[in-house]
Order: sequence, then C-alpha cells, then structure tokens
Amino acid sequence: MRASWGAYETYAMGHDELRPLSRAGKDDFGGLGATVVDSLDTLWMLGLKAEFARARAWVANELTFNRRAPATASPAAAGHFH
Repeated sequence: MRASWGAYETYAMGHDELRPLSRAGKDDFGGLGATVVDSLDTLWMLGLKAEFARARAWVANELTFNRRAPATASPAAAGHFH
C-alpha cells in the first residue's frame, strides 16, 4: 500500500485516480479527489500515519464540492444515475 499510495501522491494527488503507465491523474468522478477520500480509512488502519496526515490535510484544505461536471458526459456515465 505504501508504494501504491506514494505513486498516487507523487503523480496524481487530488485527482480521482492515477493512470500508472502515463503517471498522470484522471478525473472520472468530477475531480473530487476520490482516491484521497476513499483511502483515508485504509491508510489509518494500516498504520501509515504520515500518509494519513497528508491525505487528511488535502481533504481539509483542498477538497471542494464547487466544481461543475463536464457538459459532455457520456450516455454510459449518465446511465449510472438512473
């Protein structure tokens, strides 16, 4: 987990996910930092306290819900919300 989290933190912190081959972030969930939020409990339970503290700081200081979804959402993506 430490290596995976380190790669995400280095190359895609704040993005929804990491594309490992291109070493770039991807935002399929509106750019909310889904990986950061989803990883908090795992980081804590695995005892990765320093990593947890940095992730928590990102959530406290950077997470915002004031973003607009792209206007060109695909029909497949929209189907998830029916």
